[in-house]
Amino acid sequence: MAVSLRRLAVLVAVFLAVLAVCAPLASADKPKECEICVNLLNKVEAQVKVKRTQAKANKEKFDAQSAIETSVDQVCEEDAKTQAEKKVCYYLTPVKRKISQPMSNYMPADRICKKLKAESPELCQVREAVKIDKGNTDYTKLRVKDLKKILADRGVQCSGCLEKEEFVKRCLETEDLHTEL
Repeated sequence: MAVSLRRLAVLVAVFLAVLAVCAPLASADKPKECEICVNLLNKVEAQVKVKRTQAKANKEKFDAQSAIETSVDQVCEEDAKTQAEKKVCYYLTPVKRKISQPMSNYMPADRICKKLKAESPELCQVREAVKIDKGNTDYTKLRVKDLKKILADRGVQCSGCLEKEEFVKRCLETEDLHTEL
């Protein structure tokens, strides 16, 4: 009986070790939920921290909500460089008040984005454009939606393509048509 309990303990330990190694690898390829929104709100939070410390150093009154709202505008005007970030800013700027209230109470950016997602689901559907490296891109790891966009950018149609493998094959065939934007 003691031998079987030891074996069971060893098996459980091995299973947990394998799970600990494989779990981060499985999530590495998947984009995080509301990733762009979270990144922008983290930049806003960083700006607000700087403003808060400056106000404390100067012994001035600090209004967190107005500082957050002005930081949202600043981040969207100055830091939003990619098309996806600009699109997320388009959704964020009208709801600055809904961002400033929870952020002033130290709610994390990912929770604020999830809360905003309930009212505006398209906020979290915005994703960065897929970067293609000619000859090095693994098309099998991309979503079908991204594969279709790649083919459309190349001006190629995939008539009769139903399965992901067909889109991957067509992307590989037309890889020489890829141009950097």
